[in-house]
Amino acid sequence: MAISRSGERIAVGTGSGVVVYDGDTRKPIGEISSAQAVGVYITRADDFFVATFGGELTQYDLETLEPIRPIGGSCGYVQEMYGTGDGSVIAVRGGDRTVTLYDVETGARMGAPIMIPESDFPVVALSYDGSTMAVGGGRDNGVQVWSLEPDEWVEAACRLAGRDLTRAEWVANIGDLADYRPTCPQFPFEGGQSNV
Repeated sequence: MAISRSGERIAVGTGSGVVVYDGDTRKPIGEISSAQAVGVYITRADDFFVATFGGELTQYDLETLEPIRPIGGSCGYVQEMYGTGDGSVIAVRGGDRTVTLYDVETGARMGAPIMIPESDFPVVALSYDGSTMAVGGGRDNGVQVWSLEPDEWVEAACRLAGRDLTRAEWVANIGDLADYRPTCPQFPFEGGQSNV
């Protein structure tokens, strides 16, 4: 079950699909019929997502209930989903103990999924401004806190690799968020050339 910020829309997953109710009249305004479509999420930006048992995730218009775009989802049922206040990014935790970030406008995955260790609690939290995400946590391991600032990702990748990202690494980790460019001018490269 999920509710919009204003309380005007309430979405409920049922055995035959998703029913959306008017929050004022409490009457159904529409249905997404599918026995597989059972998970419902409404983000802080009032973006509406429906998940299936198989982990597929689709964004719908909250007023018309028309599908907008598929989103990657997860391997296994979507357990949690949070969105940023501006509706640009969602964090999805799946039944496979991974957390994946998606760009809402394109539906594209942002980087590789983050695995939650078996000894950690399978939880995720996303900051309202989208700058930070917390994952897992437990007695043995502290909560993993991830910066979601792209410039910090590039800097961390440079520190780790000690060279520019290759085009394949850029596609896997930065994707369509920015055009490919040399990323690590602060590191000296053998022969004065980057490894691209």
